[in-house]
Amino acid sequence: MKTMSRPIALWLGAACLMAGTAVAQVDGTIITKLDGRAFTGQIKWKAVGRCYEIRLTNGPIMTVTLDKVSALKVKAPPPGMEGLINRVRSGPGGDAIPGLEQIVKNYEMLEYDLVAARWLAEAYKKADKAAEAIRVCDQVVQSRPKSALSAEFVGAYLEALLTDRQYPKLEAEISAAIAEGGLEVAAVAQNKRGDLKMEKKEFKEALVDGYLRTVVLFEEVKSAQPAALYKAAQCFEQLGQATYAERMRKKLLADFPQDPYSNKLKSGG
Repeated sequence: MKTMSRPIALWLGAACLMAGTAVAQVDGTIITKLDGRAFTGQIKWKAVGRCYEIRLTNGPIMTVTLDKVSALKVKAPPPGMEGLINRVRSGPGGDAIPGLEQIVKNYEMLEYDLVAARWLAEAYKKADKAAEAIRVCDQVVQSRPKSALSAEFVGAYLEALLTDRQYPKLEAEISAAIAEGGLEVAAVAQNKRGDLKMEKKEFKEALVDGYLRTVVLFEEVKSAQPAALYKAAQCFEQLGQATYAERMRKKLLADFPQDPYSNKLKSGG
């Protein structure tokens, strides 16, 4: 890679001159918005200046402010993270909380804080500590646009808000996710709007404003379809529309026979 010109270097780093030092330094690549150029090397996040410092593989150090970053890819996940995630997947997950907390802290704005926070929220949910899950998620989202959030993370965040009955904040986050997030994020948020209406026993609104929108408008987002179909069937049953409920169940079983929601139906759930 050629050494960048002085004007580009100034454009990228002007707002980062007084930034502090990041906790972690990782190997990775930053792609800039200006011209789609990729810069590879050792990357640090500097919270004070809201920028990345990158020591390029050929030696020079440059800075890129957050608003100039199109994408960031860290080469390798934090050591031990997969084991911590597996503990949350397969058990109570309480013993994984300290390790995941540390990753969220050390990898701030370095991709894997988002992954760790998603599973940390799940671990706190299992421990009946929804407020702690919200704290972690709020910490991770404060510097990121909705478009940079994963569907899994958004799902965990919205579920924590629902569990903690923070309804006004949940409504705001759902609306923002639908308006600003990617397709998968919007589908997850749409389902969660249905969950919120269901919790309030507003079954018609849950169906029309939530699950059916996912079934129809986000049909290509396959990961969101099973929950939408299963819960749409529940709403139809509550509204006394058994024929439509059966249609939802048949579609779920036909299109997603191995999904956990299909397994619930098969077991009478």
